[in-house]
Amino acid sequence: MLEGGKRRGWQSRFVGELDWKGPKKRELPPKYFTAPGMPRSELLYNLDRAKNYSTGVIVEGVTDVWSFGPMAVGLFGKNLTTEQYRKFLATFRKRTAVLLLDPEEFDSEGTGELVRMLRKAMPKSFAAVKLPMGTDPGSLDRSFLRGYVAEQAADQGVTVSYRKVD
Repeated sequence: MLEGGKRRGWQSRFVGELDWKGPKKRELPPKYFTAPGMPRSELLYNLDRAKNYSTGVIVEGVTDVWSFGPMAVGLFGKNLTTEQYRKFLATFRKRTAVLLLDPEEFDSEGTGELVRMLRKAMPKSFAAVKLPMGTDPGSLDRSFLRGYVAEQAADQGVTVSYRKVD
């Protein structure tokens, strides 16, 4: 994990799928293992690459970034911390942005507050996109995902561009 051109840590993921949210979740191995001491709450995965694009897309995790592409940043979870928020706005405030969390998180109180904050900071240039239930960015084809996000953002009056900035 690089940020500002400096190595800040690493994260690995369990290979395979288990019922991470099921009744026996406490008996399962961890889904992710993060480098000891890595300040996840201060970092946005892939920000160094995403800052080169017209639209920044906020997703939950590393594999969601891989699915969406180089313009996406990962939160290492479902919440945007104050430091992550500051870094994201410093890069994308004068561009466009999309929040693309897993659909089961979309209607939560925390996500609602985050959407209000980003809409206030980026009026007319921010869209919150909800994916169909039972999906997440990591489970969808990149072409479908990008098209869906562009369409949903356009319905909110936001034009996204997956092109690099000059």
